[in-house]
Amino acid sequence: MKRKKRWIFLGSILFAILAVLTLIGFLLRDDGSMSGFVTAEGRKEYMTAYREAMGYLPKPAESLKIRTDFGEVQVYKFQNGDTPDKTPLLLLPGKGSATPMWEANLNDFLEHRPVYVFGPIPFKMILASIPATVPIVPKPIRGEDAQLYLRRSRSGC
Repeated sequence: MKRKKRWIFLGSILFAILAVLTLIGFLLRDDGSMSGFVTAEGRKEYMTAYREAMGYLPKPAESLKIRTDFGEVQVYKFQNGDTPDKTPLLLLPGKGSATPMWEANLNDFLEHRPVYVFGPIPFKMILASIPATVPIVPKPIRGEDAQLYLRRSRSGC
């Protein structure tokens, strides 16, 4: 009887550990795509925060949309008046990041050269509701496609 209770206890602990690991795996899963919004409220919250964060940056000298096989990517050119002929710096956001992530560094970079910053590298969104500052992506970017996307996007600058 004591042995049976011990196995039930150990089995319960093992089951609880597996349940927690499964939940963690589910929450941290990545299907290889770049991102997307689960709800309309989540998208609205992101866009509000994105617009507010962009307000902390200097005004872009130019805003370009570059079409790639994966959709359009937004590229912002920042420049101060003293550096137009210098070699530009290209900044890329990390996965899940966007142009405003460079706010703390951008003014320092602009003292030395023009800066091109890619907007969010692409989000899967509904085409009809995308504002001009967010790229249009008809298909997800997976694996080595990300390198191809970057090469083709850079060639459009």
